[in-house]
Amino acid sequence: AQTITVQQWNFDKDREHWNGINALKDVQVKDGIYRAVASGGDPFFVANGLDFTTTNSQVLEFRYRTNSGGHGEVYFTNTTEGQYSGFSPKKKTDWDVLGDEQWHTVRIFPNWSNEKKIVKLRIDFPNLALDYGKMFYELDWIRVVDLNLSKAPEVKPVWDFTKPQPLWKPLDNSNIKSTANGLEIVGGVGGGSISGIESEPMTVDIDKNGGWISLEMSVNYGKFGNLTFCKNNGQATTVRFPLKADGQNHWYNIDGLNDSVLQEKIHLMQLTVSDAPEAKATLKQLLISDTPHGPAEIEIEQIYQPEAINRTGKPTPLAIRLRNSGGQTAHGIKVKPILPAGIKFVPYSDSDSNQVTLSELNPSVTKTYYINFVASQPFDGKITLEFEGSGIKKESATVPVRIEKNLNLPKADYVPAPKPVKSDYEIGALYYPGWGRMEAWARIYNTYPERKPVLGWYDEGNPEVIDWQIKWSVENGIQYYLVDWYWHKGSQHNDHWVKGFQKAKYKSMFKWAMMWANHNAAGSHSEEDQRAVTKFWIENYFNTPEYFTKDGKPVVMIWSPQNMDNDIAAIERAKGKELKKGEGVKRLLDLSNEMAKAAGFKGIYFIAMKWSEASTAASDIQWLADAGFEMTSIYHFMHHGGKAKNPLRFDFDLVVEASLPYWEARHQTGILPFLPNLSTGWDSRPWHGYKQTYIEHRTVEGFRKICNDYKKFAEKTGIKSVVLAPTNEWGEGSYAEPNAEFGFGMFEVIRETFCKKPAEGWALNYAPSDVGLGPYDLLPIEKMNRTAWDFKNGTQGWKSLMGINNFKTENDHLIFESTNHDPAMTINLDRIPATDWNYLKIRMKVSGTGSAERAQLFWSTVTSPVSEANSLSVPVTADGQFHDYVFDLKSKKNWRRQITSLRFDPVGSENKKIEIESIRLEK
Repeated sequence: AQTITVQQWNFDKDREHWNGINALKDVQVKDGIYRAVASGGDPFFVANGLDFTTTNSQVLEFRYRTNSGGHGEVYFTNTTEGQYSGFSPKKKTDWDVLGDEQWHTVRIFPNWSNEKKIVKLRIDFPNLALDYGKMFYELDWIRVVDLNLSKAPEVKPVWDFTKPQPLWKPLDNSNIKSTANGLEIVGGVGGGSISGIESEPMTVDIDKNGGWISLEMSVNYGKFGNLTFCKNNGQATTVRFPLKADGQNHWYNIDGLNDSVLQEKIHLMQLTVSDAPEAKATLKQLLISDTPHGPAEIEIEQIYQPEAINRTGKPTPLAIRLRNSGGQTAHGIKVKPILPAGIKFVPYSDSDSNQVTLSELNPSVTKTYYINFVASQPFDGKITLEFEGSGIKKESATVPVRIEKNLNLPKADYVPAPKPVKSDYEIGALYYPGWGRMEAWARIYNTYPERKPVLGWYDEGNPEVIDWQIKWSVENGIQYYLVDWYWHKGSQHNDHWVKGFQKAKYKSMFKWAMMWANHNAAGSHSEEDQRAVTKFWIENYFNTPEYFTKDGKPVVMIWSPQNMDNDIAAIERAKGKELKKGEGVKRLLDLSNEMAKAAGFKGIYFIAMKWSEASTAASDIQWLADAGFEMTSIYHFMHHGGKAKNPLRFDFDLVVEASLPYWEARHQTGILPFLPNLSTGWDSRPWHGYKQTYIEHRTVEGFRKICNDYKKFAEKTGIKSVVLAPTNEWGEGSYAEPNAEFGFGMFEVIRETFCKKPAEGWALNYAPSDVGLGPYDLLPIEKMNRTAWDFKNGTQGWKSLMGINNFKTENDHLIFESTNHDPAMTINLDRIPATDWNYLKIRMKVSGTGSAERAQLFWSTVTSPVSEANSLSVPVTADGQFHDYVFDLKSKKNWRRQITSLRFDPVGSENKKIEIESIRLEK
C-alpha cells in the first residue's frame, strides 16, 4: 500500500510548530537539529496550531538522540480546552526511550482516530531527578504518516527466513543479512541500537489463521524480546517474551494475539529480538497459526518453598513450576533430588536412586508439581534437583532452601502481647490496604510465590491479622503506618484495614494516618467535597488516640496536590477567573485547617507526596510551601542515579547508591522539611508484566546499606523522622513485611540500625504457626486447583459477584436467590489448561415464577478477561426440578490457553431461587 506523509517537520530554520516546551533550557535549532537541555522533572516538546484529520492507520514517527533513557509518552488532542490545555492522561501512548546518545527512529501507534482531527501534539522525554542540566534531547525530524492500511494486501503469515523475505526490513538502526541459516539481525553502528525487524503494511486475518505467533530463533544475549502488532483499529499492542539467550535455536510460542482480537485483522508487525544492544540473533521462521509449534521444550520457571517459614521435623514442601514452551506434549519428565545429610526425601527413602515421574505437560502450559522432605537440623543452603525426560535436556537445578530450627513454642490462644522497642527515631511505613480478597493475590501467588507473606495470602481486615502486624512492627521499630486511603466524591473503598485496626486488641500500641490516594478522575475535587471529606476525618479518625500527629496536628498525606489544584483552577476558569499555580490547593487546605481548628484541633499537618516525584528542583517544592503544606515526601525511591545501562531494568545496588545523594540534594534546597524514604524496591511485573521499570536483585544487605546511609544523614542534619517505602505493595514489588523471600530480615535491619536493644535481647520473631495460630489465607491454594465442586464443605471457593442474596451452602448444596436480572457468581482458578477439558456440567434446580431462562458461563484466561466473546449459554427450565446443564466448551474457539477464572450467571431475572448440587469440568 502507498504510504502518505500527512505532516512533516524538518527543523531546517526554526522550531516550526514545535514551539512549546516544558522543563527545558538552552533551546536551539542548528543544522536541522532541534536541541534542548533538561531544567526540571517533566521535559517535553509541544506542537501548537495543528489542523489535520485523523485516520486509524496513521503513525507518528521521529528521529531522536538523548542521554536520558527510560519511559516516554506522546500526547495528542483535538482541543485546547481543559486543565491541561487540551491534553489528557487518557489520550497518550507510551514509548521506550534509549539514552545511549545514538540516533534512533521510533514509530508510535497513537490510536487517535476518534479525535477526528489533531490540533496539538506533545512528546515527553524521561529525566533523572538528580541530573538536571546534564540531560539533553535532540530531534532531527518528526512526521505523521498514513500507512493506508485499508489497502494493505492480505498475506499468509508464514515466513521462512532461510529465504529472502522482502516484506520485512530493519527496525531502527539494525543491520540484517539473509543467510541459509536464517536472517541475521544485529544492532546498528556504535552498538547502541536494539536489534529488530518490522514488516511493510499488510493484512493478516487472525480469525482465519489463528492466534499463536511462533518464532524459531537463536539469540546470544539479553533477557527478553518484544513483539508489537498494529490492529485494524490503529491500536498497537506490545508483548514482551523472555529469551533463552544461549545462542542455540529455540521456538518461541507467543500468546500475543489474545482472545479480544480474534475477530480482527493486524496490519503491521515489529519484532525486537533482544533488549540488549550487543545481541545478535538469527531468525529462522515466523508464523501465525492456530497452534503452537516446535518440539516439546521444558523450561524450569521456578523452584521454591511455598511456605514462608519452614521448621525442622516438619514436612517441607518444594514446588517445581515447569512450562512447556514447545508445540508438543512432554512425557516422562523425571526429577531426582540430591539432598545433603540431615534432609530426607518423603515419602521415599534416602536412596540416591529415587526419582519422581511427573505427569505429562501439554504445549504452552505451566504446571506446578510438589515434592516433600523433612530436615532433622536447620539448613540454609542449596540443594540440587536433576531433571530428565522428553522435552528437557538432562540438567540440574540448584535451589536455595531455608529450614529453621523448630522453636517448640507453647500454643497460644491469641496473638501474644507485643514488646515495643525504643528508638530516638520516628519510624513509619507506607501501607497499601489492597488485600481483602483472593482476587488481589491471584496474580502473585502463582507467579511470584517468594513474595508470600508469613501471614499467608491474608485478609487484612481480620483484626487478628492486624494484631500480628502491630506486634511485628513495634517489636522491630516501626511506630506508625501511613495507610493509602481512598475517597472520591463521598465514596470510599479499600478501608477494610482501617476498620479492622479499630477492632484490633493491640491498637493502643500503634499509630496510623491517612495517605489520601486522590489520583481520581479530573473534576473530583471541589470546596464542597473538601468540606465533606474533612468532616469525615474529624468525626471518624482525628479524635481517636491512635491517630498519628505531628506538632500536635493530625497528619494527612496527599498523593496529588496537583489534582486538587487543577480541579479548583478549572472551576474558577469556567467563571472567567484564572488562578496561579498553587492557589487552588491552598484554598482547599485552608478550608480543612479552619474546620479542624473549629473542632478543637491545632489544624492539620499536610504532607505533599505525589508531586514531581524525587525532584530536588526548588520550583517543584516552593509552590507546595506557598500552598500551605508543611512537609514533602515520596511513595517510592526507585532511581538509578544515571548509572543504569537499561533504565527499564536495573540493579537494586544502584538505588542504594543513589539514595544518599538524593536526600542531600533535597535537604540543600532549604524549602520545607521532608520525610526521607527508605526504598523497599520496585518490581511490578505481577501487575504490568515487562511493560514498566523493574529493579532486580534486592537484598537485605542492600536495604541495610540504605538504612546505615540514612542514619549518617540523620546524624549530620538532625532529620530523625523517616518512612519505609511501602511495606506491603506485594503486586508492585515494594515490600518489607515478613515474607518467604526475606523472612524477618528487612524488619530486623530496622531495629538493629535505629533501635535500642533491650537488656533481655531483641524480641523473638516467629510465625503464627509456631504458636498454633493461623493460617490466615483467604483461600488455600490447593482449593484453587479444583476442577469439580460438590459443596460438601462450604462454597469451595465460589463467591457471590452481584445480584445475589443469601449465598450459602445447606445440605451439601449451594443455594441463593437472584435479586436482579444479572445474578452472577465467580471463582478464581490456578491456570487450568483449557485443552484438558471439553465440557462443564452443572446440576442445578431453579424455582420461581416464569419458565424460560438462560444460564451463561464466562471465563478468563492468562491473556484475556471475562467477556461476551469468552462465554457460552444454555436454556434453563425454572420448574423446581434438578437438571444437568452441559456447556460444550470445545465448541468455542475462545476456550483455549489457561483458564484463570469462571463466572456463572444461572438465570436472567430476579426473584429466582437457585440450588446447585455440583459443578464439574469433564473431558
